[in-house]
Amino acid sequence: MKNNGHRFLKKGTGRIRIYRSLILILIILISCESAYSGVRCASDIVPVETPGVAYGPRGNRCEGFYHSKVAAGSIDVVGVVQGAFQFKLDPKEVLEVSSPIIRDEMIHVRAVGIPVKTYYRMDAELRPGQKLIWPVADVILPQKLSPNKIGVFGWTEKQDKTFYVPVRAISALYAGVSDETIHLFLRTSADVENVKWRVSDFVKDRCSPPSKKWYDTGRKHYRAGQPIHISLPSTRAEGLCVEVAAKDESSARWLKQNVHIIVGEDENGQ
Repeated sequence: MKNNGHRFLKKGTGRIRIYRSLILILIILISCESAYSGVRCASDIVPVETPGVAYGPRGNRCEGFYHSKVAAGSIDVVGVVQGAFQFKLDPKEVLEVSSPIIRDEMIHVRAVGIPVKTYYRMDAELRPGQKLIWPVADVILPQKLSPNKIGVFGWTEKQDKTFYVPVRAISALYAGVSDETIHLFLRTSADVENVKWRVSDFVKDRCSPPSKKWYDTGRKHYRAGQPIHISLPSTRAEGLCVEVAAKDESSARWLKQNVHIIVGEDENGQ
């Protein structure tokens, strides 16, 4: 009887250890799920029918291709980055995306296809101190989306306005030299000419009077879906208000866009 009791005790102890291990694994899985529970795939777009590259959940983000139409007569923000955005089309390539300016609050991150009819999108969230690990092997590599075909940016909502937030994307394989310049990338849905921009500081929840001087972008013409690149000036203000105008080549109409970008801490250090 003593021997049987001893064997029973050993079996019971083993079962308790197994249960504890299962509970620990369950806690880890719940924690991992909670870490990404805020990432929600857009419900207003229709994924393509190809399962491997269709827009949908991919662990820490939503990513893939979808069906859509280009909005007529628009200027859209497709990228706001600090430093260069480069990567290699290699199965081992991984991008590490972070927010170098806003570190103490959550921001949304989005990547989009730039050329016309390149309906690619990636949605994720960056929580304070978090970095987004973004492998190119899942969608970008199979579809051969080079860096000039993708734009990435962060954003947050304040005072019922969308404020763009520069993000930094560090490649695991690309050895290029980065910088601290904030780069704005835009795309038009029509062929345009005479693209001009001007900037003002965002101070105390409003844009200061814009500069009277308009700047050229360096090119006379842009095709629809061709990236328009603007290197933003440095400022001590918490944000920049960028006004962009471009003439539609097929008419006398001017396309306009106002962009608010957070570029530093506010005067209270928030």
